[in-house]
Amino acid sequence: AARETAADLIVMGTGGRGALARALLGSTAAHVLRESPVPVMVVPPSTPELISAGEDHAFFHFGLVLVPVDLQHPASNQLAWAARLSGGSTHKLLMVHVVPRGADREFATERMNNAARARRTAQGVKLLVREGDVLEEVIHVVRRDRVGLVIMGRSAAAPGAMAYEVLRNSPALVLVVP
Repeated sequence: AARETAADLIVMGTGGRGALARALLGSTAAHVLRESPVPVMVVPPSTPELISAGEDHAFFHFGLVLVPVDLQHPASNQLAWAARLSGGSTHKLLMVHVVPRGADREFATERMNNAARARRTAQGVKLLVREGDVLEEVIHVVRRDRVGLVIMGRSAAAPGAMAYEVLRNSPALVLVVP
């Protein structure tokens, strides 16, 4: 249907059905997340109301928006969606990059600054470069800062794997951008 209608985004809830490994991310959502040619936003069952309708338009309530950036892969699609959706937050967009322990954080920060300058967001951008395991650090930031929306790229090696773990370990919405 997304291809036939030239949809820009698929929004899906998680059903919580299926095997234990799919306890949070239902089999349909997992399949769409892996295969979709357009971005997919997955809304966990516990997420509160996200949209308020006004007289002439809707207002989003995303809270803090986080974009984990892998500097080895292009993040322009992620950042474009983040800029587009940043109006749904009263916070600065939070861009996070995780480097291995002992790596050059200054070089990563400089590259993150360049990526941030290329995008205009509603509230500005805050950069964070952390050391350690990527998944652990992203989940740590999501929990610590009470992130409402995580916008991530889809890994060719494990499409949807990081999204699944963020959904499983936090109440945040996840937008996966191919």
